[in-house]
Amino acid sequence: MKKKLFIQSIYSAPYRAGVFRQLSEEFDIFVIFERNSDKNRNKDWFIHDLGFNGVILDSNDALEKYNMELKALKSYDAVLVYDYSTVSSIKLMLKCLQLKVPYLINCDGALIKKRHIIKDVIKEFFISRAKACLASGNHAENYFLSYGAKKENIFIHNFSNLYKEDVLDETILNEEKKQIKEKLGFPIDKKIVLSVGRFTYIKGFDILLKSWNLINNHAQLIIVGGGEKEQEYRHLIKENKIENVTIDGFKPRATLFDYYKASDLFVLPTRGDVWGLVINEAMACGLPVITTNKCVAGLELIENYKNGFIVENEDYKELSEKMIYILENDEMCLSMGRENLNKIRPYIIENVSDSHINTFKLILGDS
Repeated sequence: MKKKLFIQSIYSAPYRAGVFRQLSEEFDIFVIFERNSDKNRNKDWFIHDLGFNGVILDSNDALEKYNMELKALKSYDAVLVYDYSTVSSIKLMLKCLQLKVPYLINCDGALIKKRHIIKDVIKEFFISRAKACLASGNHAENYFLSYGAKKENIFIHNFSNLYKEDVLDETILNEEKKQIKEKLGFPIDKKIVLSVGRFTYIKGFDILLKSWNLINNHAQLIIVGGGEKEQEYRHLIKENKIENVTIDGFKPRATLFDYYKASDLFVLPTRGDVWGLVINEAMACGLPVITTNKCVAGLELIENYKNGFIVENEDYKELSEKMIYILENDEMCLSMGRENLNKIRPYIIENVSDSHINTFKLILGDS
């Protein structure tokens, strides 16, 4: 008989669903997603048809099913709290402690910030009592350790939204890149610098635009994502007469990956990302990457002069210098792209799922 797992997550994100779908092949799972919408995300980004046993709390029927499973929580062998910061997840962990059902906590990534006494007490209470902690890398591990987790109870996985098939076998040659540019309507005689993310303050696209204004070259900057700051960015471009910039909205995954393949350099000027999965995507398409010291994916995956650059957050001058350095050095650009393809290969959903399965088997006593 399969072990029973109760899984909680906030958003019905495609990469979450991918991991849970593979877990469902090994365990009898029930998944609850708290939301399938967000004001700063396009509705088409979310998964609506799960493909496994679970509910999205967007109807009375879903809420009724969730409450029914909560009442039967004692019948589950373990609980996986994939996003532990919500009221619902806190209530779930309290119920686990009350019923003596082991729970695991996941952390996609973390930047340890100035401490808040009340929040710290709550975090330490639940993290130190977790049966296991699933960490996306060294930063998440250190985060768990800082809140009382034991090192032997922390299991690291290679966090990703990529499948094995998403990672290119080799970097794209110029002729193929030219064909993709033509298909997308990009200028074929210019190098493309790509940036992807929700148009919010935290993503720092205003910094990128300020930096781009210092670059005197014939490259094209393309910023993709959509969101609340779009008109502000368009105003900045017009007011400062910034040339060779395209602002584009949300793109389906297949189209977005064509954007990556048509590009020569990827930049994420974020003011703070607990991970930043667009870094994984860019690396999977063989692009050198520039991001900031406030991006955990960058801190985990990018090494200066080897596969990209980490720049100081908000330092638009350093950002422009590093963009120019890569754009003017074709051999460096190609070498960094190859390095990123090799480095990102283990960072796939199949490996995340395998890691979780092995962790569950270990803590539940299966061979």
